[in-house]
Amino acid sequence: MATKQATGRRSRTGGRMLERDHSPIAPELRAAVHAHYQRVAPLLARHFTATPIVFASFPHGFDAPPQWHGPLNPRYPAPADETTIAVPSAHGVHRYRALDATTVERLAVHAQAIEFHGWSPQPNDPSHARFARILLELDADAPAGHLNDAALQLRARLRATGCDAIALLMGTNGIALWIPLAQPRDYPSVRAWLHDFCNAAIAADPRRFSGAPDTHALGRIHLHVGSNAPGRYSALPYSLRGDAALRVCAPVTWDELPHLLPNAFDAATFAARLAARGDVFAAELARIGAGATLTLAPSAERAHGRAIEPHGDILQAALAVLQDGVARDAKSILAQALARGLVPPNTKVKYVYTSLLEYIVRTAGHGHRPLIVQDEDRSFRLNVPPDSWPAVATPPQPPLDATRQATIDRLTQTMRGSDPAAFELAVCDAFAQLGFSATHVGGNDGPDGYADAQLGPLGYRAMLECKSGARDVSSPDCVEASKFRDPYRAQFCALIGPGFSEDTELAQELQTHGVSAWTVDDLATLLRVRSNPQEMRGLFAPGYVADALGPLLWERVHGAAKRVRLICEYVREAGWAAQVAATHQGPPANAPHLTLDAAMLLVDERLAALGTNASCTRDEVAAALAYLSNPRVGQAVWTDGAQRAIVILGPLEPTAPAAQ
Repeated sequence: MATKQATGRRSRTGGRMLERDHSPIAPELRAAVHAHYQRVAPLLARHFTATPIVFASFPHGFDAPPQWHGPLNPRYPAPADETTIAVPSAHGVHRYRALDATTVERLAVHAQAIEFHGWSPQPNDPSHARFARILLELDADAPAGHLNDAALQLRARLRATGCDAIALLMGTNGIALWIPLAQPRDYPSVRAWLHDFCNAAIAADPRRFSGAPDTHALGRIHLHVGSNAPGRYSALPYSLRGDAALRVCAPVTWDELPHLLPNAFDAATFAARLAARGDVFAAELARIGAGATLTLAPSAERAHGRAIEPHGDILQAALAVLQDGVARDAKSILAQALARGLVPPNTKVKYVYTSLLEYIVRTAGHGHRPLIVQDEDRSFRLNVPPDSWPAVATPPQPPLDATRQATIDRLTQTMRGSDPAAFELAVCDAFAQLGFSATHVGGNDGPDGYADAQLGPLGYRAMLECKSGARDVSSPDCVEASKFRDPYRAQFCALIGPGFSEDTELAQELQTHGVSAWTVDDLATLLRVRSNPQEMRGLFAPGYVADALGPLLWERVHGAAKRVRLICEYVREAGWAAQVAATHQGPPANAPHLTLDAAMLLVDERLAALGTNASCTRDEVAAALAYLSNPRVGQAVWTDGAQRAIVILGPLEPTAPAAQ
């Protein structure tokens, strides 16, 4: 609820006095700012009264970063006649100024405010949306017409769903679509609907649209929906932008849009437009009428608040078919899936293609690594390094011992419980089972724990921040997870929980603060495959561990160990055959020497004969020769102390290198 603050003689924002500073902004520009907000403050109040506002000032000029003013500092109350509003968040309740015409004008004069932002909630209810917003951004060097065309295309898609939008020129290199809602909707539901809508648009035109961060520099238009949340914001209609031209966020009609650039209006020209066209935002609202009724698709309702998972018969079938590492088009994937009974007999090729493409776009759009990717020739493959070597039988996984199973059981039992310390201890025990020296700390002023990789000069330390709860972690604090890195001289920070919500903002936060997000399922998988600190080092890179587990497991089956195993077999078979032949062709002194270079030629000839385009490397062959000649293996010996060539000791059955 909006309330009046206690009385006070002086206005402050975030601990700063609302008094005139010595801004380097020219006096004539400052006068233009004041004049603009005298004109538009009533319009802002008409549409956004009693909603929280965030504003930006530029005390060091427009060439320096802005200062943002959002939640009020509790130590410095707002003036008595200024209304504030409480905004609940994952980190407590914060107070913001509530928008009204007087406040806008006062901030423009006394706080040097240039830009006004908000998240468009219902009046006096910051947790429910009045508008849903889609922001379109394009690289500044790309043709501006692309942005207009894209906005018109999205509007057509919106109207096909029964919605409509108001076009807002952002005054920069962007356009915003403001979608009025017929009824209040909580922000998670709005974001889920917007994500589904934008992902469908991206899937339909992936060359035009992107949901991945920072792809607009590639010429595609980036669709943002993350500002649809309390505390996250975008520029309000009629706000100025912080540049010397004082451009305006201007609502326009759809008839006007094709003929205007995103920065078409500035403070100098907007007065004439306002006099001629009036409140365009209000006119567009009246045209749209009651607004949109957002209907969440079942997929959005299932995904909301949960981590993305590889569900769906088509995806599971494609993963099974593509396990050999060979890229295939949708027709080939379907043919093999039908032959193996993985999909219904009436499945169509178009459905396979569309399902896989939408999965890729949706997963990448939420900041995750897709399990499958599409190549330029429109074929699909696993999102792992290619493996063109011949297939081998995968060694069976050792059975899970009772100790590891008990650790997995404790993780599962405590992650949803009401005892955070029990979950912290279970996490520490899991890392200990994986070969770390794990230390539990706990308490209010310390980390939950840390894990030391006992690798001598290759050792490292990872801080552990554990989040248990009845649901998946929806608002993890990445700053909290990273703040003990320096005091504890750690190299990595890990955030461990039962699961993580499908949130592009979280993906960005993980990168910003250098935190890796681990689920209990991730730890259980590593325990089952008996991983170790050296193999796991790459999993601590910022991001979702689940996205890196696939490549780790793939490397085990298709990586260096497999190649060395095959090289050992090829060298033994060809080397033994050559030695047998040499016995019948002359004395031992005339027998050829199986050197490193000779072994490389034998292996490459064998690979070519098998019809592959693979080739071996010198290091891989050297590793194979060292393995075969190891006294504990006993399949070859060096011909002399210089270790220039080996001799195969007999036609033994192929034996794989020791498990890595």
